[in-house]
Amino acid sequence: MGDSEAARPRPGEPLTPAQERHAADLAAILVALAERAALHPSDLPRSTIRALGAVQEGAQVSLGELSGSLGIAPATASRLCGRLEGAGLLVRRPDPADRRRIVLELTPQGEARLRTYRAQHLRHIATLLRLPDGDLTAFARALAVLREELLERLGAAEPCPPAARRLATPPARAGQEGRRSRS
Repeated sequence: MGDSEAARPRPGEPLTPAQERHAADLAAILVALAERAALHPSDLPRSTIRALGAVQEGAQVSLGELSGSLGIAPATASRLCGRLEGAGLLVRRPDPADRRRIVLELTPQGEARLRTYRAQHLRHIATLLRLPDGDLTAFARALAVLREELLERLGAAEPCPPAARRLATPPARAGQEGRRSRS
């Protein structure tokens, strides 16, 4: 067992004062960053951004799956989709494999609005961090390690919703704007 393993707290064991201090500092930083990032100005309501992200993230997302993903009632999801459809950001189509099922799909305008929002949001977060590139890279690596640790400890369940993971994904470079492949 290496030094990093020996220093790692085990479930049920008390934390050392240093571990407790570092955990409290990390929690405060992450909460402050999340709160400030959520204040990012946008002409799109937060519910719209979450819905567009969930539809883009999923493969053949149905209305019921969207309501579950967002944690809202099916009727609320239906009204939200109606507004998004009316705004030209989303379409409802019959599932080619099951004509009784309706799937949701972003329009090119919806894809573009979401891509623009994400690019602005990432610039906003980078401004909040105000770290030199090397430090920002180290911070990103540390967060990746933390994410992997959480995934390992929580099992297969993701510690954050798909839309949040999507926000953490850098926007496509020019010429790569096409839809991501769905696995």
